[in-house]
Amino acid sequence: MATADRKKLSHFSLLGMKLPTRAHKWINIRLFSLLMCIVIAIQGTYLGYIVGVLTSIEKRFEISSSMSGTLLAMYDIGHTLSVLLVGYFYADCHKPRVIVGGVLLSSVAMFLLALPNFAFGPTPYPSVDEIADQYANGTYGCRENTTSLDAVDHCPKAVHGGAYAIMILAQLLAGVSAAPFNTIAYIYIDDNVSHRDSPFYLGLLTGMYAFGPAFGFLLSAGCTNLYVVPSAEQKVEPSSHYWIGAWWLGFVICAVLYIIFSIPLLLFPRRLHRRSKVDPIEMNSHLQGIDDQEEELIAADTLSTKFAMVWQTAKALPAAICSMLRNQVYSSMVLGWIFGSYLIGGYGTYLPKFIETQFEQSASMADIYAGLISIGSVAVSTALGGYLLTRFNIQPRLATLLLIITWVIIFFTYLLGIAFGCDQVTLQGKQLAGGIWNFTTECSKQCNCPAQEKFLPVCDGKWTYFSACHAGCSFEADNNTWLNCKCTEYSTVAVEGFCKTGCTALPMYITTMFVGLFLGNLFFMTTMTVVLRCVDVQERSLALSLASFLTNILGFIPSPIIFGLIIDSACVAWYSPCNDSGNCVLYDNMAFRYKYHSGNAAFQLAAILVVVFTYYKQENFAYPESEDFDNDNDRMYEHDEAKGINTANECGPNEKMLTQK
Repeated sequence: MATADRKKLSHFSLLGMKLPTRAHKWINIRLFSLLMCIVIAIQGTYLGYIVGVLTSIEKRFEISSSMSGTLLAMYDIGHTLSVLLVGYFYADCHKPRVIVGGVLLSSVAMFLLALPNFAFGPTPYPSVDEIADQYANGTYGCRENTTSLDAVDHCPKAVHGGAYAIMILAQLLAGVSAAPFNTIAYIYIDDNVSHRDSPFYLGLLTGMYAFGPAFGFLLSAGCTNLYVVPSAEQKVEPSSHYWIGAWWLGFVICAVLYIIFSIPLLLFPRRLHRRSKVDPIEMNSHLQGIDDQEEELIAADTLSTKFAMVWQTAKALPAAICSMLRNQVYSSMVLGWIFGSYLIGGYGTYLPKFIETQFEQSASMADIYAGLISIGSVAVSTALGGYLLTRFNIQPRLATLLLIITWVIIFFTYLLGIAFGCDQVTLQGKQLAGGIWNFTTECSKQCNCPAQEKFLPVCDGKWTYFSACHAGCSFEADNNTWLNCKCTEYSTVAVEGFCKTGCTALPMYITTMFVGLFLGNLFFMTTMTVVLRCVDVQERSLALSLASFLTNILGFIPSPIIFGLIIDSACVAWYSPCNDSGNCVLYDNMAFRYKYHSGNAAFQLAAILVVVFTYYKQENFAYPESEDFDNDNDRMYEHDEAKGINTANECGPNEKMLTQK
């Protein structure tokens, strides 16, 4: 192809301004892949970060675990509703611009997630100076000479509901805007590299989805170690119950990073020049003189044709899906994939909360430990397992057997997790019907503690009390120590916070879960391998898209909600200043530990049983031949180009999509 023709083929510009010729050599698929790896890493960071700051969000806006689970599920709902539409209708548009649109919308979503901090104030709790004044005035102490205060009169009306609604909207937008990352970006790379190199590039992008959340947990650990107003001078420690970390800061950081890395993506044209097996003369005659602006005009001229093609494809789609679901190997493996996803959606989502409440850890340290378990083990073992499957060319049925064995390890790891925990905090009070506690004793009745007293625990050295008022304390010294506590049993002095149980089970728990999940996830990639290889070559795109869609609908979306309800059922004390459910301030450690791990074990057992059925059905199952897959694709590509079919000039479903979707 002549040099002049190449310049016409690859039109490099930034917002309509042509770039210098010397800059063209840097605009290649390697740079695009690097930028997309960074963008996906930012997305993964956000996904890990929001899990890491979930406890801080619950405390700040006084929401329950089931509500926070719904908040997390909104991302998957938005992503599920948009991923098929974006991957289908925008596959032939100017892909880099579609991706930039997704990146910028992701930035907007991050700013929206941080907005409640600025719109409704940083925290409902008083400042440290106000706390000191109120302590000195006896506001949080025993009120023998006053009447009971009604906290409902001071309830911040609709603040929490408004903040929660904004975050729900932001999560939906984050899910929708991320759709181009694992659809359009994959197609753009695949279109501009050889069939041999494509798995390597796509593997890099997929790997960032696994490792990105590790950065998110580290970021959340750093942000929650800062007070919600970082510039304010604070006198309390991160381990204090008064502490609310800077949960919003990480969202702002992600938003800024999205904007920064969206700019170089604007440099990329609709199509990058690459060597092709197609005759250069034929390609040149077909593409000569066509740049991005002219391609958009061509796309407009064929809009009516595209609508007709969309309608024809839509009519054929239900029959194709039904035919695929009748494939018992495919449908059973997808069902096993769905149950297996609860490891991330259920166990991984609430792991920081479990570690923080069960082992008396700060939010920042809980994030680090959770990242070590869920990311350090799962991400590394999944990548290693994919290498082992490729290195030893393990066939699908043997790989399925290995998957069953490793998933059995996960099942028993969950059961072992029940054994490692800490003793229940000895909170002074009386347990009522239904497991709910009343923390007002005969002694503290005369202190007139408000019915909606904030949960600010104090310890007399043996027993923990709901607040200084419930301990009958009169006033507080400068070192967060309450004096003259007449309702305490062990000492007349009480110190802020829970009584320490001296629990040392955390190292054993982390070791057990890390080793078990590392071994258990070695062959998780078998799910995707079987899904792709048990269908015909032309059905693979639909097979993977349908599997991802069903996994979101039945796995990632409901799992945080289900486990949020399970965890809420282990709560024994709620802080509800507005006569609503509020957020849980104290869990039954044993119930939390048992329900959390046994619930995950139940879903893991369901996954094992389903995959055993898959293994049984594979015995006489004939996998479609796929050894000539790349050669067939090359011949199809050459055939289309030789006939003058150039789907990249149009915006809508192309002929390959009609045959594969």
